[in-house]
Amino acid sequence: MTVSAEKASGLNGMLKALYRSPLSKPMRPALRRFRRTRLMPAHWLKAWRVFQILNFRYGYLRSVATETPLDGDLNPNPWYTYPALEYLKQLDFRDKTVFEYGCGHSTLFWAARAAHVVSVEHDHRWYQSMATRVPGTCELIFECDSDAYASTIERFRDGFDVIVVDGLVTGRTRLKCAKAAVRHLREGGMIILDNSDWLPESSRYLRESGLIEVDLTGFAPINDYTCTTSFYLHRSFAFKPLRDRQPMPGVGAQPYNWEAGAMAERQAAEARAVTAA
Repeated sequence: MTVSAEKASGLNGMLKALYRSPLSKPMRPALRRFRRTRLMPAHWLKAWRVFQILNFRYGYLRSVATETPLDGDLNPNPWYTYPALEYLKQLDFRDKTVFEYGCGHSTLFWAARAAHVVSVEHDHRWYQSMATRVPGTCELIFECDSDAYASTIERFRDGFDVIVVDGLVTGRTRLKCAKAAVRHLREGGMIILDNSDWLPESSRYLRESGLIEVDLTGFAPINDYTCTTSFYLHRSFAFKPLRDRQPMPGVGAQPYNWEAGAMAERQAAEARAVTAA
């Protein structure tokens, strides 16, 4: 397969680094041929597309360079896995309240989507930095004591629709936070446990509390390894989607609709029903 000059220029940098890698020895003849002829095996071009989607469309490369979780448009991202972010970005949180253990770019992410966000932070310097960046719909609380940190949510008797267990990880703090989260989760809500693959006791507790566990494993901003963000859904969970179609095509997806005819028929039937009423 012949590669265009534009694509070739972008590929050259990656391929130079690959060529220098000791793992590339079996591939070096093909790499030299590409440098000379711009002819590339089709499977290499697919690998290059994957590289582009992850590094540019998802924003991974900029996140690594700045050590800041960002999406492809440089908007703040939580430090959750990309599959978890894809799912959350499909849901409508405009009438939801969110409680976070640990503030940061996730707070900015939730502030742009939810009605109200409360976030407790244990690092005073980081708390002061974030306090100048969050909008009026956010309430930040500083608490450095681990027990008081976990029990901060007890101040809010009405509970929350979304509770994020993240942040402070000393001792068994996240397990304490998970237990408090279950007590204050509203009916139909969700708990998000980040780094759940490192927190087997917290995961077990949430699962055995009667919540539905959904594990989303994959790459995340900044990290050079895969990890897991887990959702624990109330049995009556039914958050509305942002758009009529769900799931929406993700970042880098092929935007096909193999059932377009069936969708058009359904929409026409709904329109006729409204007219008849």
